Amino acid sequence: MPTLSLALGDLAVPSADAALPRLGALERLLARGRREAGPGDFRRWALAQAGLEPPARLPLASLIAGRPGAWALATPVNLVAGLDRVHLHPAGLPRIAPGEIEAVGATFNAELGADGVALEPVTPSLALLSLLRPVEAEAHDPAPLAGREAGDCLPAGPDGGWLRRLMTEAQMLLHAHPVNAAREARGELPINALWLWGTGGGALAVPSRALPTLGSADPFLRSYWAAQAARVEAPPGALGDWLRQAEQGPSIVTLELSALAASPAEALEAAEERWFAPLERALATRRLDAAELYLCGRRVSCTGRDRLRFWRQGRPWREALA
Repeated sequence: MPTLSLALGDLAVPSADAALPRLGALERLLARGRREAGPGDFRRWALAQAGLEPPARLPLASLIAGRPGAWALATPVNLVAGLDRVHLHPAGLPRIAPGEIEAVGATFNAELGADGVALEPVTPSLALLSLLRPVEAEAHDPAPLAGREAGDCLPAGPDGGWLRRLMTEAQMLLHAHPVNAAREARGELPINALWLWGTGGGALAVPSRALPTLGSADPFLRSYWAAQAARVEAPPGALGDWLRQAEQGPSIVTLELSALAASPAEALEAAEERWFAPLERALATRRLDAAELYLCGRRVSCTGRDRLRFWRQGRPWREALA
């Protein structure tokens, strides 16, 4: 019988005043399953689920690049200026239309390429940044940082200041960029910054056994699975799709809320309808033997027998994951 490991990579615990829906099925899974602290991010969790021990820092940009050189990652974000602080927009990462990151990259390379840096699109919402030399900096993936103060998460370390200055220069280029004029005309959030992260990292080990099937859009995980000649697919649209395709044995799926719907509330409702409610039913009817969820840095192990813990009433999911 198949087992499922499922992560929401960009889910963050929202503030108490955020207008978000209750999610009954997820809340019952959280209440009746077994919760424990997990790795710091979903990529580490996925590698651990595959039986690997990740290094202290993942080689995100270099593995995605797949060739020699010094690299960082660049993610388009929207920063919100307050009275004395700057935050990442509470709605999460802006949706990037086809061609926009290419247009931004062309301007970036024309204006800043003389400094030895260049942007190279990877996906519609992610670019590689080539560097003249390796940089030593701690930087965070912006996807799960919606609403967080930017200053707490900006690149730090020996070369953190250089990356922050480059981010400032990119902000100036984006201020009046034609891409943003078009986005604002459509009523969409502008791309007013490029978030730089993913530098450095140690080598990843070669797995000692076959990797489980991966369903993910994450470029890092897809690159690693492909390098090991393991089976990698696009993430399924819903649990029912996964069940129809699942083979006997383990499978890892990573999802992005931002890909499910335009707004955080709609995306959460879509995750409940397509994944959490069907998962609860599949465990109860033994179509699925076991599942592990990765949500907001927590691992939640679920089995069909958990339904017998009916006295464990669900509380709001944001409280259970806080």
